[in-house]
Amino acid sequence: MNGMRAKGERFTLQELVSSWKPSTNDIMDLIESAAAQFKRLTTAGTNRQSGVRQNPNSKLRTVAWAEPNLCSATGVALDWETLDYQADQVQGVLHDLRAALSEPPSDTGLDYSQPTSRLNFVAKREVAHRLFDLTVYDLRNHNLTNAQENLRALIGMARLHSEDRTISGQMIRSAIEGLAAEAVWQALPAKGWTDEQLAAVQADLTRISIFHELAAALRVERAHGLKFFEVMRKDSGWNANVFGFGLPLGGGKSGIFDHAGYLLWQQLWSERDGLLYVQVMQIGIDCLDELERRHSFADSARGPKAAYDRLEREAESPVKYRYLWSLVALPNYVRIFENAVRNETWRQLAIGAIALERFKLRHGSPPARLSDLQPEFLSELPVDCYNGRPLRFRLNADGGFDLYSVGENFRDDGGNGSLDLVWPKPLWPAQAGQ
Repeated sequence: MNGMRAKGERFTLQELVSSWKPSTNDIMDLIESAAAQFKRLTTAGTNRQSGVRQNPNSKLRTVAWAEPNLCSATGVALDWETLDYQADQVQGVLHDLRAALSEPPSDTGLDYSQPTSRLNFVAKREVAHRLFDLTVYDLRNHNLTNAQENLRALIGMARLHSEDRTISGQMIRSAIEGLAAEAVWQALPAKGWTDEQLAAVQADLTRISIFHELAAALRVERAHGLKFFEVMRKDSGWNANVFGFGLPLGGGKSGIFDHAGYLLWQQLWSERDGLLYVQVMQIGIDCLDELERRHSFADSARGPKAAYDRLEREAESPVKYRYLWSLVALPNYVRIFENAVRNETWRQLAIGAIALERFKLRHGSPPARLSDLQPEFLSELPVDCYNGRPLRFRLNADGGFDLYSVGENFRDDGGNGSLDLVWPKPLWPAQAGQ
């Protein structure tokens, strides 16, 4: 609260409520309660016929809120009339979620010395999915105020617990980041947005960060791995099969060979195995640190790929038990990084698309160049996380534009939707068969 009060002067209830910031325990209790309520409602009256299939690389995408049914975030088609009832039932918890997620706490409150410390990721995913669905629902009803509030709450879910030091927690954040960018895409074709509304959503999106946080989670994962590794090296009574380590030795069958192989690993190969584990984990951490500095996956992806190519060769080797620990304990962070880069690039595309819409609202048409958005609508140009350069932009003769990333092949293919990562153009359901 701002300013000082005279002695005996009281705060109003409204001031106390507006100044309250939820703790991690408060907000997780709210998320778990909301998830249970959302799940109970959205399974009632569900139409399980498949909705419109979307090609994630297509240059055209169907506007979900104009469809006969909502193809939900989970891919299930939901009847709009059913959603009328359901949306009314969750207004109380939805109001609380919006308030709590306006300034979400970054700290999880977890004790990371305990490797089993985890948040309820299932509940967080459920709430994010339902916030997406309710955003689309409000867009259909042309309730842009509610749609904006739900969208900002969804972005708040991606900002929530940014200091989570688990890989799973950061990947949930990354997935929600991608879902929020998709919700932005669904929102922009709706008519009636104000510059103030769009600016608030854009500002929220710019407050998401993922690469630094994922690197920190990988460092904690490495610390747990090394602690567990030391136990394996020193404990002569270790039963490898109990902990799932029989698979690299003897195909998962318990017996003398597994135990003998484990003892041989302790005496002959454990130091080499531990060194490989540390090297591969460090390569991953270096990749993320480089991504944070330069936002260029092209410059940092080779190391992790080479490390995992080596692991695959060792896994197929007749003497794979030499790397018993590394083959079991190393996370597949190549796939993790690919997903994180893709979702982060979608976020950058969403920021650029909002700024372009704001420019059009104020000036009547899109800019000739992306740099024309500075400094009025962007403090810095949105970056393509595949190559570290500004996103590609092209103004078309029809007054539309192409906004895209070079994508996974790190090459500009001119906005080809099957090769580049393109911000799609809206396809209205009436046009879908054309």
